[in-house]
Amino acid sequence: MVRLIKGLVKWTAIVLIGIFIIGLVLTRQPVIDSMTNRFMKNEATLVDQIHLRSLYGAMLVYGYFVYPEASKTLFKVLFLHQSNMTVNSEFFYNHRDIKKALALGKTKIMYGASASWKRNNTEYYYPKKIEYRIFYAFNPLYLNSKTSKAWFTPYQFTTDWNVETPLKVGWLVDFRLKDALMHKVTPIQGGTVSFDYNPNFNI
Repeated sequence: MVRLIKGLVKWTAIVLIGIFIIGLVLTRQPVIDSMTNRFMKNEATLVDQIHLRSLYGAMLVYGYFVYPEASKTLFKVLFLHQSNMTVNSEFFYNHRDIKKALALGKTKIMYGASASWKRNNTEYYYPKKIEYRIFYAFNPLYLNSKTSKAWFTPYQFTTDWNVETPLKVGWLVDFRLKDALMHKVTPIQGGTVSFDYNPNFNI
């Protein structure tokens, strides 16, 4: 019995290490860039399809614990094929950036904007520090200041292959993924996302 348990532990460790190594390989930027180029040319293979869906699946699982709003939205789009949805998030309502934007009468929040963009788009509130839990879910985030309710309306998956999102997990996983790849895994092209109202939210 002890030998059996040791054997199971050994093979479980080997499998987990193998998955970890494969994950590191699949998230290397040159590997992702090569896959992306084939999608851009409509030459993607079955392996590319599996690779891309695996990346989104990993984002769902990891995001469930770290970026739940982004994970819930991605799940509803990829698996439930919902274009219009509601996401419950007390975190968003109580966040300092949303409170500050509403207090200033701003209708949108954007993270990581360039200086020239900021000069030409004064309707946005630009936090000094990126809140990645909001950033990965909605950037920009649209606000309805009349009801103190946060909205993202509407959203549209871009077809611009120059737009990409940086994704980082610790110091080992660090890559960029083209936003236009969403068109390769879901029929949903865009829609609306809103948040359930939290009565305890006050500016």
